[in-house]
Amino acid sequence: MVDNKNLINMECYNTWSKQQLVKRINELEKLIKNLKDMERSLIEKNKFLQEISMYDCLTKVYNYRTIMRIIENQTKYSKDREEVFSILMIDIDDFKSINDKFGHVFGDEILVKICNEINKNVRKDDYVGRYGGEEFIVIFNNTKLEEAVTIAERIRKSIEGLELLPYLKITISGGVKEYKNESCREIIESADNFLYRAKRTGKNRICY
Repeated sequence: MVDNKNLINMECYNTWSKQQLVKRINELEKLIKNLKDMERSLIEKNKFLQEISMYDCLTKVYNYRTIMRIIENQTKYSKDREEVFSILMIDIDDFKSINDKFGHVFGDEILVKICNEINKNVRKDDYVGRYGGEEFIVIFNNTKLEEAVTIAERIRKSIEGLELLPYLKITISGGVKEYKNESCREIIESADNFLYRAKRTGKNRICY
């Protein structure tokens, strides 16, 4: 038979045990919350690192490494499935003289605005990347030469219509190449040759 003293002791112990259990549960809940917060933070940081590793920090289009990887994958995919795609190489006309005259901050603003115009005129399945400096590449998925040239002309006219300063006209030259079982390097070289033909024959035009 349990006497009153032992009963009181047991009740006190039970109360203490419950308090300890509640305390421990609270500590665990706090720990779980902290771990979840850390996990969210790591996910956000990883996402940020992935983005800066894939995208050009100024223009927010794909960077050189990413766009080259996409072209390599596209050539392999298209060869395996016998599908077609086209690429457009773009260069801003007289960009160096614009930079020299108006400064690099204004030059950066031009790069951003041009990328915005490119993105407005491409389709959701196309890819836009910065090839280097003032050069950009557009990959047109499942697109033959004729349609790619039409889109390229639309981009060119859209950029020509930009009003940045009353006395400054921004134009681009471009070269378009349809994939014909070439390697990544070969299709880029071909598009680049068409681009420089556009430069040599007067600028502000698309060659193919």
